[in-house]
Amino acid sequence: PVIPAGVTDMSSCFLNCTALVQAPAIPEGVTNMNGCFAGCTSLVQAPAIPAGVTDMQLCFSGCTSLVQAVIPASVTDMEACFSGCTALKTVEVKTTSCTSWDCCFINCPAITKITVPNQDVKDRILAANSDITASQIVIQP
Repeated sequence: PVIPAGVTDMSSCFLNCTALVQAPAIPEGVTNMNGCFAGCTSLVQAPAIPAGVTDMQLCFSGCTSLVQAVIPASVTDMEACFSGCTALKTVEVKTTSCTSWDCCFINCPAITKITVPNQDVKDRILAANSDITASQIVIQP
């Protein structure tokens, strides 16, 4: 699929598209990706998320084949974004302004490394995700 320029809201856009293996390019200007790829069990890699996206609540929830992702600096809501991503191994977090990390990494047993920009982000993730340990989070500004 191709997302046309001018789209700003992709909430639930590809919800439960279980055969989607490769995500389309996300155009500049998108701000809402709430539930966008939730349940896309064949999706292996998250698309490049453009600067400006703020809402990624439940975005990749249940994407059981997803192995890596990068979160841009603009994101403010990550609630349950990767919950149930059982193959997820690495996540690079660039945001320092996210206010909701609740259950973001619940049931993600394969995670080996979450890279974050500072101690505050690390503390917020740890406080909101009982399945994550401090050793899984690396501070790398």
